Amino acid sequence: MFVYEAVYGAESCQVTRSRIAMFTRKRHTLYVHARFWPGDTVVVVGLTTAVRGARLLADGTAVRFDQDARRLRLTGLPKQASDTPVTTSALECDGEPRQDIVDRVRRARQRPGSAGRAPC
Repeated sequence: MFVYEAVYGAESCQVTRSRIAMFTRKRHTLYVHARFWPGDTVVVVGLTTAVRGARLLADGTAVRFDQDARRLRLTGLPKQASDTPVTTSALECDGEPRQDIVDRVRRARQRPGSAGRAPC
């Protein structure tokens, strides 16, 4: 049943980059479809929109999270995926979910040996 909420009627989604997940959205809700379960933490990099709340879509369980300028971390997740083959989390955002990998992540992250050099 939860698939209907995250897929049917979904809108174009600017958030696209992740090693373990795909994304859909409806208005200000971003759905994170984790294809590979990483354990108790899922990270979404470069999310520029503030997140107000998060939950597992299968059963509505609230998910703890913290967000900084470069990443959003969903924490305290079950060690095993709550549903298969894809586990979906719903993130309630302050506006349309947006992602900026280049400025928020790549240019902001200091790399070893790059002190004093301009970013490429």
